[in-house]
Amino acid sequence: MFLFLQSKIESMDRLSTLLIYAFVGFPVLFILFPFGPLGLFLFVYLALLVMVIQSWDDTDEPPARINCSQCGAPNELDRDQCKHCNSSLTGQ
Repeated sequence: MFLFLQSKIESMDRLSTLLIYAFVGFPVLFILFPFGPLGLFLFVYLALLVMVIQSWDDTDEPPARINCSQCGAPNELDRDQCKHCNSSLTGQ
């Protein structure tokens, strides 16, 4: 169940993710509120734990690129010619 929710959250933008956290976080806060300081500590701990787990899954890798053999400029893999010097990239 958690993995299903995590995959749905990953496909949304940041604002939607924050809205979901607020929608889930406030009821959890009110459930833990009667426990006093311990409840507040547990809420903060759970919030930090969720943020750490989400940061593990952020794999914002840069797009794959190839450098031109003539000028060294980075180019996308689907290009046939360098965007800087127009030399052929297919012969590399």
